[in-house]
Amino acid sequence: MGRPRRRRGGVTIFTVFAARLLPAFLLGWEGNAPNGDDLPRFFVRHQQQYGGYACRQVEHVGALFRLEANLRHGRGNLRELVEAFRTIGESGDRAAIPALPRDLQFVEDLAPTWGEAYAEGERKWLAEALEERIHVPPVEDAFEGLVRFAAADPLNFLEGWCALTPEPGADADVPAIDDYSVDSVRVTDEAVLDEAMLGDLAGSGRRLGLAGPPRLFFLWESSD
Repeated sequence: MGRPRRRRGGVTIFTVFAARLLPAFLLGWEGNAPNGDDLPRFFVRHQQQYGGYACRQVEHVGALFRLEANLRHGRGNLRELVEAFRTIGESGDRAAIPALPRDLQFVEDLAPTWGEAYAEGERKWLAEALEERIHVPPVEDAFEGLVRFAAADPLNFLEGWCALTPEPGADADVPAIDDYSVDSVRVTDEAVLDEAMLGDLAGSGRRLGLAGPPRLFFLWESSD
C-alpha cells in the first residue's frame, strides 16, 4: 500500500465532525491549529462535542483511526466495543445495552452527563474495557465522548492501524465531512501507522507550530 498523497497549493485541512465515523482514536494535538501546505492527506481537523448536555466543544488535529476500519487489530472483539459506545450516543439506541457483553453494559452509566469529568470508578472501568480489547496507555482524564491518555509512544499501541484518508472533492476550498456529507465524500482508511507515518505526522505538527509530540485521544458520540 503506497504512502498517501499530500495536499499542496494551500488546500485547507479536511474538517471532520461526523458521529458516524466514531468511535475512533485521534493521534495528534488538542486545540486550534492553522491551515498549512504540503500536509499528508491523513492529517485532519476533528471537531468533537463532548460532555453530554453541557455540549462542550474541542478541536483536535492529526490522524483519525476509526475502530470500525481496524477491527482486525484488536486483541478482543472490537465490533462489540463499537456497538457499545454507539448505544450511548445521541443517535444511539440505549435499548440495545442489555444485549451487549456483560463487561460492556457499564456504558449505561457513562451517559448522559452534564460536562463533569468521570469519577475514579468510571475511569477505571473505561480503561479496563478498552484494555481488554486494545492495548492503550494509562487514562489521564475522561469525559463523556472524550478520553485523554498519558503521553506514550503511539507505536506501542496502534502500530499497523489504518488512518482515515479523505479525498478532496469539487468543493476543495472548504473540504469537510459531516453526517450529511459523509456518503458523498470518498473516504478510505489507507494510511498505515508505522515509523515513517509517525514521523510525517510529527513533522506536520512542527510545521504548524504545534507543541510537543502527538498524543492519543479516544472519541465517541456524546449523548447531546
